[in-house]
Amino acid sequence: MKPTYVLVILGCVVGTLILIDTFITADSAPKQGAGAALAVAFAVIPYCFVRAIDLWDAAGEKELRKLNEMLATHTRLLATLANAASTSEGEPKTDATAL
Repeated sequence: MKPTYVLVILGCVVGTLILIDTFITADSAPKQGAGAALAVAFAVIPYCFVRAIDLWDAAGEKELRKLNEMLATHTRLLATLANAASTSEGEPKTDATAL
């Protein structure tokens, strides 16, 4: 579990406590509605914040993975070209992994 998920759990616990307190102490429907909205806000706002952080991190990881794949492709291409050039010149082949 990521440390940021603790914010979501705490928000849900606080929201639940606010909701229970509101339904016990509120004497009218508008007060119950306002308390319920506050309880939902305590649960939803931390969730949205944590999801935004997760998506931000995921986008960076995706970009790094894409660059790594591109680098591997270019390395294989250069190794192939080097082997082809050395074969045509009569030199022994070099291992691409040794680079």
